Order: sequence, then C-alpha cells, then structure tokens
Amino acid sequence: MTGAGISIECFPGRNRPVEIRSNRAVHAARVFEGKTPNEVEQLAPLLFSVCGRAQAVAAQHALAAADGLTLPADQAVLHAALVRIETAREHLMRALLDWPRFVVRDMPDPELALLGALLPDAEAALCEARENEAGRRAALAALFDRFDAVLTRDVLGISPADWLSLSAPEDLFTREPASTAVVPALLRYLEAAGLTAGCAVESDFLPTLSCASLEAALCDTPAERFVELPEWQGRARETSPLSRQRNVPIVAAAMRQGAAGLPARIVAAATELAATRRDVSAVMGGAVEPGIRSANVGADTGMALVAAARGCLVHRAELEGGVVRRYSVIAPTEWNFHPRGVVSRALGQLSTAGREAAHHQADLFVTLLDPCVAYSLEVH
Repeated sequence: MTGAGISIECFPGRNRPVEIRSNRAVHAARVFEGKTPNEVEQLAPLLFSVCGRAQAVAAQHALAAADGLTLPADQAVLHAALVRIETAREHLMRALLDWPRFVVRDMPDPELALLGALLPDAEAALCEARENEAGRRAALAALFDRFDAVLTRDVLGISPADWLSLSAPEDLFTREPASTAVVPALLRYLEAAGLTAGCAVESDFLPTLSCASLEAALCDTPAERFVELPEWQGRARETSPLSRQRNVPIVAAAMRQGAAGLPARIVAAATELAATRRDVSAVMGGAVEPGIRSANVGADTGMALVAAARGCLVHRAELEGGVVRRYSVIAPTEWNFHPRGVVSRALGQLSTAGREAAHHQADLFVTLLDPCVAYSLEVH
C-alpha cells in the first residue's frame, strides 16, 4: 500500500481474524502546535480536506472552548446547517459515484455539477443578510428542489418525502421505484443474490458522549493511544450514519432484530439524504439543537464533538500563551476501522461461498463505511 491508507485482509472460513492495518496520519494535527487559533482555523479544512467544513467547525468550537468562550447561538446554528449539508454532499457523492459499480445494470450519468455547487450555494443562501429573508428562503428552496430531484431520479427512486414515509425496505418495492435509481437497484440485487444478511453483526454503537465524559476517558488512557485506537468502556464502538438513524422505522426494520448488515447501511445513508431538507430547515428554524457539543474540559483546554458525514468527529485543543500547546483529532475512521471494530467483526462473518462473492460483499461493506482514504482489500 502506497501513501496514507488502510490495508484489509480477510480469510473466510479459515478461522483467522481480519487484519486491518492503517498508516493514516492520525497525528497530523500536531502541525497546529505553536500556531495561533486563527491560523489553526484557517489550516484545519486544508489539512483535513475530506469533510473540511466539519473539521473547520470542530476546530472553531474547540478553540473557543479552550479560551473559555462559547460561540454565539446564531453562528452555531449556521455551522450545524452547513455541516448537515456537507454530510448530504458526501453521501450523495458515494451514492452517485461508488454504489453503482455494485449493481449489475447501467446507471445514468450522475449530475456531478450539483456535488460541486451544493455546499457553496447553500452557504451563499444561508449567509444572506437577514434583511433579505425572502431571497434567502427562495435561494434555499431552489437549491433543495434541485437536490431532491436528483435524489428522486438517481438515488431513491421516489421522492424524499415518500421515502421518509416508508416503514420497511420491502415497502420500497411496492412503490415501483424508478428503475435507474441506485438504492432500490442495490437492495434488489442484495435480495436476489441472497446477501441481505451479508456482513451482519450485532450493533455496538458509540453512545452520545459529552465532552466531559470523553475527556475522562482520554485521561484514563495514554492520549496518543486513544487517538490511534479509540475505545469506549473497553470496546471499539461504531459511529456512522447507521448509528444516527437506527431509530427511524425503515432503518430499524432493515437492521432486523439488531443485526447491522449491508441493507441497513444503505437504507441509513439513503434516509439521511432524504431528510436533508427537513433537517436543515429544523436547525435554521430553531426547532432542534444545533448538535455541536463543545466545552472547556480543563485549564485552557477545549473539546468539540461534531456529527460529520462518517460519524462523530472530535477536536481537542490546549492553549498556552495564546498559541496551541497540544492539538488532537479523533476521526470516525479510527473508531470504525479499529482492529477490533465493526469492519473487522463484520468481515469476519464472510461466508465461504466463493472468493469472488466474498470480495464483492467485503468491498461493498467497506465502501459503505467509507474510510475517507485509499484502501486495499484482499480476500484469501
């Protein structure tokens, strides 16, 4: 494996554990040490370009908390809305560019222009002066109309509103979804191939943590080790779209009595996409909490937890004399691709029905968890 990435080896039927090796630059945030908070806020989305908005937001809130401050409520609301839209863009990118290769049929050409425009257009609309509320609402409505049209045609096969009314994945097949939409095509493929139980494991989700509780866990473990191999209460937990959406009826039904497999992960990401417009409206309207947790957790030390596309993102900053003394980031990938985490446990369930079929299942599972870096996969 060349460059930063993850190497995964599976041994179906050989009673051998899945081997996951990572050379991700998990301590890259050390470059922030000695820099001012303003410099860190500018560098964070450049250094961590995947989910750059979530990274920038986490940095701003962690650094403010380290200084004993809380960012204004309207700023937190704006941050939460933009992170939610970034999450939608990340899911849409995977659905349009990666998922179709697992479906044995031609997919339409994806509307790639929307991927590039979604976040900047949303930011322009959300940051519109309050005096022009009508213009802001109109710009957001036009953007979400376009977004929902792409979801309906290319991803869900039905409108987002219809998707959110479903109570089980099977209900999707009775709606005669568009034949070119990737989600129903992918679910039908799994059903036809007998893979609906593929890579299914009992869920072990990371609970909703407070900054204080996570800081206590960090104090009980060498900090560097926790960043590399995070665990909660002695177990490598999962943090993902599925952990966020697991209580939605269609997702809960797809999990089939608690087992989290391929269909449940597809349905969870699709549900999060379908709920984008509703969620952003709720955040901007003050109907829900912004969902960004931050706190001062010690002398000149701040922490922020942000629900990024792939799971819970953690930034922790220590200040001294107006500059960063120590900085660390715990990304969702470190939880999910922990050597004893959900990927390892799920790929350990691969059947021996054939190397090609096993590789196909494993590849789809890793794609759905999305390590955000290049990975190699070997099924022996």
